[in-house]
Amino acid sequence: MSGICGIFDLDSKPVAQRELQAMTGMLERRGPEHTGHWLGGPLALGHCLLRNAPESKQEQQPMILGEPGCSSQVVVADVRLDNREELAELLRLDEQRLHTTSDAELVAHACRQWKKKTPQYLLGDFAFAAWD
Repeated sequence: MSGICGIFDLDSKPVAQRELQAMTGMLERRGPEHTGHWLGGPLALGHCLLRNAPESKQEQQPMILGEPGCSSQVVVADVRLDNREELAELLRLDEQRLHTTSDAELVAHACRQWKKKTPQYLLGDFAFAAWD
């Protein structure tokens, strides 16, 4: 299982890179294949990747969907979906794209579409954080 972490400063102070690096440093054994960071003012998300499916071959997290700025969304996830095909159909992804889309990316698209209701559509083992 991959490792995910996040920091949200309730006083709206920017999170320091070293704080996030310290958190992901403690998770590296959970995901030794790639460590990713995203900082956005008072929020920081980290991910330590352990590839566990063919679809995760090209995965890079934190995952950013949309254009930087007000229309973007950032997601970190540790996920294994059992309903990939059903979810892809609901999200209107074609079959070819499904074979190159990681479970984390499916979760990111689901978050974009269903927001807080996303967990209702997911079947499997998962933990994720999304910032919109």
